[in-house]
Amino acid sequence: MADGTESEGPKWLVRVERGLCASFFQEDGSSRRGFDWIVAIKDQKQNVTKIVVRTYPESENDLAGGDRYLALAAREYTHELLARGWDPGSFSLDQVQSLSIVVRRPA
Repeated sequence: MADGTESEGPKWLVRVERGLCASFFQEDGSSRRGFDWIVAIKDQKQNVTKIVVRTYPESENDLAGGDRYLALAAREYTHELLARGWDPGSFSLDQVQSLSIVVRRPA
């Protein structure tokens, strides 16, 4: 995407490819609107790993201006994980909760 949802770090190229808006069940049995983003991570050897990062807006009103900030937050969150040494090749389905974040709309 040429809209800021692609960025490059020292070792990784991270790109948000697309998103899906849906209502997701929560642990307490309720439902919450959020987005699942397909995030592609390319390493220096040109290997690509795709992960799903789920973002939730802090409030429903935050979606009035669009969802681009949530895509950017998914990308930045992925960069933060990589900077801390996370290896996307070691990703497993039991880590899904750790790839879910609540995002406050920037002022």
